[in-house]
Amino acid sequence: MVRRWMVVSLVVPLWSFTLPSWGQGTRTVSTAAARGDANLITVELYPGHGVTLNFRLTEAFVRRAWLDDPSQVTLDFDDGRCIMTVDECAATVIHLRRIHPLTFPGLPATVTTTLTVVTDTEVYAFQLAFPDSGFR
Repeated sequence: MVRRWMVVSLVVPLWSFTLPSWGQGTRTVSTAAARGDANLITVELYPGHGVTLNFRLTEAFVRRAWLDDPSQVTLDFDDGRCIMTVDECAATVIHLRRIHPLTFPGLPATVTTTLTVVTDTEVYAFQLAFPDSGFR
């Protein structure tokens, strides 16, 4: 059995003893972990920063992605067709960016949400968390 791996590039806060600084880290997770076979992988989104999910190593194309609560994050793809239509979407990279919270009538505010990503071979789920850092 061939094991496929997915690289999740995360913006990770790196704290020094004096002033906070921001750095980037990369985390590689197995397909089983990204599918949520045990626990969902938590991806933290900090104010004004983004996170890149790279599916290139899976050799699969992202066909669709959606958020349970779209009020705090935007999605962008390396294939611009994914924004307009899902019929022709063939992305390999998704970029998430935390935004100022929006209010949608009937949508309750949450501290986390689920990102579901459908590729041509798998369905992945990620829990997105929005750590409080004075951003409202």
